Amino acid sequence: KGLMVDGGNNNLIDNVEVKETGQEGIHLRSFSSDNKIVNSSVHHTGQTKTGAITNQYGEGIYVGTANSNWGTYTDGKVDVSDRNEIIGNVISYTGGEGIDLKEGTSNGKVIGNSFDNAGIAGGFADSWMDVKGNGWTISGNKGINATKDGYQVHGVWAGWGNNNTFSNNSAGNVKAYGFWVQNNVTGNKIMCNNTAPGAPS
Repeated sequence: KGLMVDGGNNNLIDNVEVKETGQEGIHLRSFSSDNKIVNSSVHHTGQTKTGAITNQYGEGIYVGTANSNWGTYTDGKVDVSDRNEIIGNVISYTGGEGIDLKEGTSNGKVIGNSFDNAGIAGGFADSWMDVKGNGWTISGNKGINATKDGYQVHGVWAGWGNNNTFSNNSAGNVKAYGFWVQNNVTGNKIMCNNTAPGAPS
């Protein structure tokens, strides 16, 4: 991993470049809340020693912990990493999604970021952004070269993946949906000012 925040609050990560990592670029984890990642560049994550992007777990920016790892990193508790802000970053050539917001995270903001999924590893990694938390505000983001969908909302843990709001985002050059919302979540809003020109699904 490139830059880790474990149990850290009120930190500012500003104008940082993270590149050529084996796994995630920047990861906020283990009850890390009220942090900001702004004006930074994250690229070429999930790489092997030869420089090929092969690791689908090489997300660009990752918030929280998957429920399968709560026993390892949070003593079995939900990883409540809340109110984090990801603003104005450029995220490209990542092995996994550009941004992954895990179940257990709430009320953060993802605003004004740009994505390029060229070179993504594939498999489960098939969108610019995976939203699995609650109450996130996702606004003013744009991307190119999505291998499948632009933005995805998943309900991977009961009670999570709900009440997220998408506004003013652009999903150009996608292979399937601009915005895909799994059918076991509720309260998500995809506002009419989002655009998905040319999305075939």
